[in-house]
Amino acid sequence: STEQALSGQKALKVTDAPGQPARFNPHFFYSPGDLGKNMVGSFALRLEPGAVFYHEWRDNVSPYRVGPSLRIEGGQLLIGGKTLMSLPNDSWVRFEIRCVLGSGVWELTVRQAGRVPPRKFAGLACGSGKEFASLTWWGFVSDADAATTFWLDDLSLQGS
Repeated sequence: STEQALSGQKALKVTDAPGQPARFNPHFFYSPGDLGKNMVGSFALRLEPGAVFYHEWRDNVSPYRVGPSLRIEGGQLLIGGKTLMSLPNDSWVRFEIRCVLGSGVWELTVRQAGRVPPRKFAGLACGSGKEFASLTWWGFVSDADAATTFWLDDLSLQGS
């Protein structure tokens, strides 16, 4: 969409609606292949009021194992069900996640427009601990049961 691009001319617009057969729809993911163990993922996010968003790293084991995972609901950034900070609606926020696969921990940097310095959170636990050792699902989910929208821009995933 050209409605809310942060950089460049377009951003990905994700629109949800009530009554989806699966609440996690719409969602999308990227399967990166082997990029190494030192992973850095980043993206910019802009939420409308009422949007419920989560971002998660998974492997392809059945049942899948979870690495870094964050949720934003009601203007609150949640990690493992705990509120880390409030986030504004209708404003771009940048997220950077660093994780050494198999370490069991990750770190998050959050940059809000007009707020200096960025907020940094280290030592966050991977959902499946040290068992999360490969990244095969880098996912973005709208988890609302309402008519709402969020935008994503500047997505990047790198490893070494």
